[in-house]
Amino acid sequence: MFDFICCRLPLCWRYRIMERRCRAEETKLTEAFLADLQKGGSRDELEELKRRYEAEATSKHGEAKGYRTARVMITARKWDVFVPAPPKPGGTGDKWEPDPAVARLGGWQLKEAVICEIWRTIRKERRETFVFWFNSIFGFLGLVIGLVSLLRGRR
Repeated sequence: MFDFICCRLPLCWRYRIMERRCRAEETKLTEAFLADLQKGGSRDELEELKRRYEAEATSKHGEAKGYRTARVMITARKWDVFVPAPPKPGGTGDKWEPDPAVARLGGWQLKEAVICEIWRTIRKERRETFVFWFNSIFGFLGLVIGLVSLLRGRR
């Protein structure tokens, strides 16, 4: 039921929910790993538990990172910020890394440094837009106050 509701939420909410789930899963797996470690299980059992922990953590983080890549691409498109295109099949990219968990982007996702750089550019665009409107509104307000004071001064 929760997954059905989740797929109807906006992408940024899905990403945050996925990150919270990853952290909760990681905490549970870490606690289980530490409990088994303290029990003193056999070496093979501990290795198996460690492999399972790493596999599950990697798959969950890959899916969450895929949501993050999609979210930054949607926001960048909205603010008209350049995002490098994913490499063609069989190619390599210096701004993209391969990840089979992200099938909707052809198995590629943006590297962390590139995501940070794109968010920095988006914040700059938002700030410039805000400054433009802020200056325009207060400039117009100053013009109106000036005109009113001129008209009152002539009486």
